[in-house]
Amino acid sequence: MDPRIVTNSLIYFDVTLTLVIPCSTSDADYFFSWFVPFLDKNHDEFKCLIVLNGSPLRSAPLKSSFERVRIISISQSLHPGEARNIALNHIQDGHIAFIDSRTVVDADWLVYARDFCRRYPKSSRLGSIFFVPSRPWHIPLISSTYSFNQIQCLPGSIIHRQAFSTAGFFLPNVLAGEDLVWIWHASAHKLLLETGMSSPLKYSLDPDKSIVFYLRKWFRNYSCTSALPFVSDVQSTFYIFFLCVSLALLSCFWNYLFAGWDQSSPFYIPFISRTVVIVSISIYLFLRCLYLPIKKGTRLKMLARYFHLIVFFSILLDLTKLAAFLPSIFRRARGFMK
Repeated sequence: MDPRIVTNSLIYFDVTLTLVIPCSTSDADYFFSWFVPFLDKNHDEFKCLIVLNGSPLRSAPLKSSFERVRIISISQSLHPGEARNIALNHIQDGHIAFIDSRTVVDADWLVYARDFCRRYPKSSRLGSIFFVPSRPWHIPLISSTYSFNQIQCLPGSIIHRQAFSTAGFFLPNVLAGEDLVWIWHASAHKLLLETGMSSPLKYSLDPDKSIVFYLRKWFRNYSCTSALPFVSDVQSTFYIFFLCVSLALLSCFWNYLFAGWDQSSPFYIPFISRTVVIVSISIYLFLRCLYLPIKKGTRLKMLARYFHLIVFFSILLDLTKLAAFLPSIFRRARGFMK
């Protein structure tokens, strides 16, 4: 037993469906605000194991009558993978549904989860979420980042306990990316069914966080995942960055190298530097700020209203992402030069 766990005894679950919810105490108020009402209506439908980590709460958030819910309280903050692994050590069999503290579960998802457990008693499947704005400026943020469409991810996944014997547990000592690593291993072992999109969970963005919070989160997440061998963003970011720099340098020296500054030369291109900059910016605005938001489910009315903020957020987030990837870009550049 982990010495940091302050529960009185080791709890083993042997049921059809167990919800596993890592929750830091900083998110506890929001989590219990949606979880307790959900539990009041559905507490006989599943068992739940909550790994509450961080500074102790002043009062018990759940009624003592909720016998099917257990809380493992740990006084220090845990990484997501570490918290999930602690929960896995307390579950022997059956299906496990991973939920995050801000991914709200509703009755439709619970019906889907119960049906999946009955139809596929030994199988696993990825979950999905969709993001919900809680402030007006969250609309351009979601358009620039997550998506208004339903996307597959670990939260909402229903995974049989035996799958962890094959794919292993989560990486315990990383701030982000542990879910991507596990999904990659599970997919390599063909443990995940591909039967269309699952019933989604709802993720509501925190109304009290500023754009600085999301920039820091983006930098942390991409810094952690940039070293993963299957994250193609490292390669694509490097190639795009290299292409833009190459085109900019070429435009500055084109007329000197190919026309000798002779305006009568067929290779002389007037205003080439300015033209390259304008074309590059136009392509970026079209692809990044028009095409991708529409592809991510942003309505045209929203796009027209928040276009200036979509441009602003896109530039900030792309610069943050590039900064997070710079170490990997430099490592790959050195590898190409050898």
